[in-house]
Amino acid sequence: MSKKVHIKKNPEYQHSKPTIYDRLTRWFEKKHRWWIIGVLAIGLINGILTFDIKPSVDGDDTSYVLSAMKIVTSGQVPFGFKTPGYPIILALFIWIFGVNLIILKMTSLLFFLGTIISLYFVFRKHLQPMVLYPLLLFVAINSQMLKYSHQTFSEMLFTLLLIWTIHYILLASENKSMQSAFLAAVLTMASFYIRIPGATVAGVALIFFAWQQRWKQLGVFVLTCVVLYSPLKIYEWTSGSAAFGQTSILILKNPYNATEGIETVSGFIERFTNNIISYVNYHFPSALGVPMPLENSFADGRFISNMPAFFGILISVILLIGCIVPIITKPKSAVAFLGFFVLAYVAFLSLVLQNIYTSTRFLVPVIPFIFIGTMEGIYWLGNRWVKAKDAHVVTPRAKTLIFIAVLGLTFANMAEIKKAIDENYPILKANLGGNEFAGFTEDWVNYLRASLWLKTNLPRQTTHVICRKPELFLLYAGDYDVYGTYKIDQTNPDSIVAKWKSLNMTHLLYDNFQWSSTLRRYVQPVADKYPQMFELVHQEGSQFPSYILRLNYLAAIDSAVLQKGRMR
Repeated sequence: MSKKVHIKKNPEYQHSKPTIYDRLTRWFEKKHRWWIIGVLAIGLINGILTFDIKPSVDGDDTSYVLSAMKIVTSGQVPFGFKTPGYPIILALFIWIFGVNLIILKMTSLLFFLGTIISLYFVFRKHLQPMVLYPLLLFVAINSQMLKYSHQTFSEMLFTLLLIWTIHYILLASENKSMQSAFLAAVLTMASFYIRIPGATVAGVALIFFAWQQRWKQLGVFVLTCVVLYSPLKIYEWTSGSAAFGQTSILILKNPYNATEGIETVSGFIERFTNNIISYVNYHFPSALGVPMPLENSFADGRFISNMPAFFGILISVILLIGCIVPIITKPKSAVAFLGFFVLAYVAFLSLVLQNIYTSTRFLVPVIPFIFIGTMEGIYWLGNRWVKAKDAHVVTPRAKTLIFIAVLGLTFANMAEIKKAIDENYPILKANLGGNEFAGFTEDWVNYLRASLWLKTNLPRQTTHVICRKPELFLLYAGDYDVYGTYKIDQTNPDSIVAKWKSLNMTHLLYDNFQWSSTLRRYVQPVADKYPQMFELVHQEGSQFPSYILRLNYLAAIDSAVLQKGRMR
């Protein structure tokens, strides 16, 4: 859908009556500056009204903040479970403003607004006005993107980097520019260090350069990527450990129970298939703002489980057409690159992520490209409907379908964002009024209050805590020595106690989370065999209470001795 092609040059349509599509196109071209300013204002207002000043219970956002704090206080780059790029960016703001969660969250809002304006500058020469300008509004009112515009997650920064990475890849190919190839490689590796799926854009760029026989640009791109990747390998060689521990989790059958072992080949195939079905049934239409039943999000292999799923599949088929057809018909175009990238990105996610992790969240960085792909699919279907001979012209039928799709997605997203604002605004008002726990469920309130109690009453130097969601605990309690129970890695009570003792754990923050029973199942074997080992120190709350328990290893030893005596 190149903007350079004018439909009036086609004799089949040059005398047709101007449609609303045509009138809007001319209006966008005349008023584009005011449109951009208006869209940015809408994005800012929506971002403020959906802003959540609390940390997310997900915990990932807090882990980024904790890593950034460690960079500032100790200068230690957080190689480990996650990539270090985003914590390094947050560390710059912490170094300037201190640990101010609201300011850190506002950085995501800035990246969100930067995404809107960047989409205009990068794709204004590649998209029709009736795709480009509605795309900017779509992003500004998309509930999924707004959800991460106020959190310290890496999604917004990653999205912004992807847009400019693609820009320089396209420039390097179009202009045979070595400088653009170098900048594309730098931004590609920056994307990778922000989020591992950034590696997919590198793979697509390699194929794109090779297909167009841009060998010099390919050489510069590969060499620069290798040089920028080398610090990672140097770290691994010198430390003897993997730089990103996520890999060891993703190859497990069950990320929360390592005892189930490593995933098999057939297991990966099943994982991939279930994830693809989940994306097609639910996540693609949800990313576009189309409301879908939550049960369709489960990656359980059920295809077309109900009528909404059938509707979601229709949308997904249009998207897939919009991704695949440009690769075949115009492989050197920007929309072909975007289509290939979306397909590669989703395939990567579907292969590496266990089915329980499947989420619309992981599509957030490519939501603008999903919109473009969907419009491209509608454009192709509209032309095929009337059997247009010129593949580059937008037929009246295609114009009508695109206008209806743009209008439908706009209203769908406006309805979704209104719900989000209605739900968030009373909570935001209460938080700003001093109620820091407004918006948390009762089990979470008790957990966080217990963390604050522990901070006030137990010394940091001699208190070592076992808990679920250690990120939130550390944010509220402070810099304690913590062992986080993300998964069940052992089931033998004596092995579990031995591990706790080797880590010098002194206390257990026993939650009553209604969304997870990981810690309770992990502790249960020890409680069954050595009930005297746990001494109640403090209870927080009556409904779904949290308990702070002291670990009495001597009681466990005495109990073991007593059991041996009975056996004799």
